[in-house]
Amino acid sequence: MNTFLPKQFFAPIKPVLVNEKAMDYDNLKCVTLFLDKINDFLPQNSHITDDHQRNFMFISKRSIFLCGYTEEEAMEMGYGFYSKILTPENLKKLIEINNAVLELFQDIPIEKKIDSSIVYDLILQRKDGSSFCIDHKLKPFLFTEENNIWLSICCVRPSSNNKIGNVKCIFKKANECFSYSFKDKKWHQQAPLVFSETEKLIIIETDKGTLEKQLADQLGCSRSNIRYYKSTIIKKTGTKTMREAILFLNWHYPEFCTER
Repeated sequence: MNTFLPKQFFAPIKPVLVNEKAMDYDNLKCVTLFLDKINDFLPQNSHITDDHQRNFMFISKRSIFLCGYTEEEAMEMGYGFYSKILTPENLKKLIEINNAVLELFQDIPIEKKIDSSIVYDLILQRKDGSSFCIDHKLKPFLFTEENNIWLSICCVRPSSNNKIGNVKCIFKKANECFSYSFKDKKWHQQAPLVFSETEKLIIIETDKGTLEKQLADQLGCSRSNIRYYKSTIIKKTGTKTMREAILFLNWHYPEFCTER
């Protein structure tokens, strides 16, 4: 068990006694075995966090999250590993993010918690001292009897951003998205993500690599019309370019990039 982090890190807002017998870790070995086997032929940047034991249940062997450390080293350190791959300032912000999520979850029913995903950009520090930014996506999938987060599967990928932030909590079924502000320490609800049929088609075709001229011919309009639709997609996704919009949708809302 680590001794590097404050006791409240990833802990419930209202600490409770957990029935450990109900937390059958043995029956979960198939989950880690499955991810490990996938990793043999399709390298994954994934890991499973255990908020009860403040440890990692699984980390992909070649995950960029390891930052040059071995899987065994990270597993041995538990959540103390964060103090190795984060500067003190970024560690403080990560703790703030997780405390904010716990506060947001206080009055949310379990069905909605299960539907949630938490995303943010995070600056990691490699073992050699160099740093890089990742887009971190966390999906809670098992909860304690008291409906606190127990296990979450996390996926990471390189990010083009250069600072920690862009914190969002997404509830897909409710089409709700909340953005956290470090400035005022509050969650702000964003407008629902809704696209017209034309915008959906442009998203799908752009993701395929279809050129603007081909899209214009397909839709029977001008290229300037296509650019207008793209600008509305960029605005709705809160990105700066169409490429960023497609990357954002593929990562958070892949259903918009898939033909039905």
